[in-house]
Amino acid sequence: MSPLVAAPILLTFTLLVSGLAKIGDPRATEDAMVSLRTPARPLHRLGALLLAPGELLLAVGLWIPIVPVQVAVAAATLALMLAYLVIIVRALGFDEPVHCSCFGTLGSPNVSRASALRNVTLSLLGVAGVVSAATGATAAAVLTACPLLLAWTLALGAAVLLTAFTLGGTEKDEEAPTAAPLGSHAPARAASATTGAHDDASEGGVRRDDAAGSAGAAHDVAAEDNAGSAGAAEDDELDYLRTPIPPGLLRDADGELVPLRSFTAGRAVLLIWVNPGCGPCERILTALPAWRERLDPLVAVHMVLPRPLAGIAQPDLERLGPGPMEDVHSTLAETLSMRGTPAAVLLGADGMLAGGPVAGGDEVSDFVEEIIEQLDAARVTQTGPDRTAR
Repeated sequence: MSPLVAAPILLTFTLLVSGLAKIGDPRATEDAMVSLRTPARPLHRLGALLLAPGELLLAVGLWIPIVPVQVAVAAATLALMLAYLVIIVRALGFDEPVHCSCFGTLGSPNVSRASALRNVTLSLLGVAGVVSAATGATAAAVLTACPLLLAWTLALGAAVLLTAFTLGGTEKDEEAPTAAPLGSHAPARAASATTGAHDDASEGGVRRDDAAGSAGAAHDVAAEDNAGSAGAAEDDELDYLRTPIPPGLLRDADGELVPLRSFTAGRAVLLIWVNPGCGPCERILTALPAWRERLDPLVAVHMVLPRPLAGIAQPDLERLGPGPMEDVHSTLAETLSMRGTPAAVLLGADGMLAGGPVAGGDEVSDFVEEIIEQLDAARVTQTGPDRTAR
């Protein structure tokens, strides 16, 4: 059996892993296309739906023992690998780091020189796969050397797995913070009345296992006094711990440094970290106008960027709305243990963290919708359903 047959075997592994990892989450693939600035944006959704099944079909088609069919499938596989290579190399030239899901939920999301090297290797394998198909080596292996082909497949598969586990190739970045529900009314009231420091203020965030008390946080955000019973407040305080807003600075559009704690003079503030061009961030920016309208006037919304505002294109600045800020060297995000964008945190009007931090497109969307839901519930409680606006 020709050594060239190793190429379609390795390409099959790659296509199967990539296709299976993508098939359950086409939106992540669409986000990756946005982040990588893939052309024909109106077709991204369709492309994301078709890409995973297409990769799986190519993986199967490489082994149909008809030479013309194998040549066509191998050529299509080579074209796909070359397209991936061009997209990755192009992304390395962007001003900001790019994150994508080239292998779906598997592997590191960071686009780096290692990503380009991987795609160069896959492209070379694609060339070898075309040669193997055109010379009939692949078809001959299927028709006349099945036991040997199976042995090669198992050996190469074991080598791939051993290499991946040795180098940590399937290991993702440290898990980002997940959604933390809003605080309950009783501990929020206690925190508002307490001026002393909390013993665990260094934790920098709110963590709670359920969202049952989140309506109370909306009351606190609105600075209203609608306390529940003393017994319920005591129970809530046991499972919910608010912490003071950590010290930190953000830079405004005029280049002035603004202390984080000065943001909440009079009302709560929702800070949302985004990076224009990032796929999930684009979804956040699309939803932003409606969120602002529903949160106003109880919660101010400021968009925070991990890079200088001076380098942001004017159309993107306009999408950020009023009061965009720069997180200088991402120091505040690191203080809050947030990794990547989008991310969000809710600052209470009492100088305490009222919710979050959260990170991830779906997590941020759910977080903001929860804030809106609980504010609406607070309005119903305070004014009655007949007088509730919106």
